[in-house]
Amino acid sequence: MVPVPMEFELGGHTYKVAKLDAMTQLHVVRRLAPILTTLRSVAEEGAAGGVAPEAALQRAVEALGEVSDNSVEYVIARCMERVQRKIEGDRGWVPAWNKAAGKPQFDDIGGFHLLTIASRVVMNELGPFFDGLASSLTVGSPA
Repeated sequence: MVPVPMEFELGGHTYKVAKLDAMTQLHVVRRLAPILTTLRSVAEEGAAGGVAPEAALQRAVEALGEVSDNSVEYVIARCMERVQRKIEGDRGWVPAWNKAAGKPQFDDIGGFHLLTIASRVVMNELGPFFDGLASSLTVGSPA
């Protein structure tokens, strides 16, 4: 998995992401494990030609639906706490998440953008974790 750039554009705004600390990474992985397992399985089956795109999407949505509200809120909050948004006119950066209120700092960050931003953080931060895990599980495996 290739890490996503730490700076990206979405909805006409530029965002940048600071690294998650190791313990937060661990807790995010723990909460995402059920959906990541399903997504990996669907991806492997799709690569082998065994799953239609519609069926893959349905399985992914069902897996996401099984993640508890508390886990979703934890993951979104921990990811968004590390995100800053560039102020128009190149006047610096401000947090994209209002930690005290537990919601985005900007009204134009709706559900789709929230998920997109959080998924970029997860992919950037945890992609190498999963690549390393997969490699460590296959090292020394019988052929």
